[in-house]
Amino acid sequence: MRKITARIVHFFIESKVIDETDQEIYEYGLEILSENVMLTVFLLLFGVMIGKGIETCIFLFSFCWLRRFCGGYHAKMLMCDKVTHKKLIDSNLLFRKISRNLLSKMIQYNSKKIFF
Repeated sequence: MRKITARIVHFFIESKVIDETDQEIYEYGLEILSENVMLTVFLLLFGVMIGKGIETCIFLFSFCWLRRFCGGYHAKMLMCDKVTHKKLIDSNLLFRKISRNLLSKMIQYNSKKIFF
């Protein structure tokens, strides 16, 4: 991964897009960005493969939103991190329960409508 990011940064330097003195900063930033993108794509594909694509999207959105506004990975207290993960898991389970109940009620309503 480092070779690829180094080549991209070198191309930007040759194109006079960035200054050569900032090469290490751009390499580091591009490496972190590419790793995060690859991890997110992997998680989305894995979620779709196991049949949990919507839940995976909801989890990733919630997790990214919380990380952005609640201090990121370097939270002040370990308890805050545990509570956050617990709430995300609880909300995922609640969403699954609501969606199952809603789907079963829709099926019951449509079957009554068709047969009666």
